[in-house]
Amino acid sequence: MEMEPYVQYFLDLGRSSFDNIAWKIRNPVIKVMAEPNQVRLVEVPVVIVGEISGHVLLQEPDSRKGLGRIRMQVRRTDGSIAASVVSEPDGFYNYLGLPPGEYIVEPDPEQLKKLGLNATPAKIPVHIKATTEGDVVEKLKFVLQRVAESAVRF
Repeated sequence: MEMEPYVQYFLDLGRSSFDNIAWKIRNPVIKVMAEPNQVRLVEVPVVIVGEISGHVLLQEPDSRKGLGRIRMQVRRTDGSIAASVVSEPDGFYNYLGLPPGEYIVEPDPEQLKKLGLNATPAKIPVHIKATTEGDVVEKLKFVLQRVAESAVRF
């Protein structure tokens, strides 16, 4: 209301303008022209994204403990990297922002090789569903074991 007619206005929609954090705005700035004595509907295109979360654990001789600073990769089916996140000191990791589709989650193979570790499982396939509330895939657990000294080559 009370906008000057025939003037272009820019609507800046903040990233946290929605109640649901799974709704992401593709274009947060929208240009609208005000017309006299008109009320205009402005449709805002959103992308509903999904989230993955899990733990990275180190197998000790008598126990398992969370392992931090392990780079987790989320790959598309074509092998390209969709996202990368680092595990917290307790081994927990999560990533919010995956569009619906098929992905593969894995600890970074190069980092594991440098650290002399193997992951079980090596990869976990994930399906992010297209829902109005966003999809959450939880409890993706990787257990890392030390490789025998003779098998480690630098």
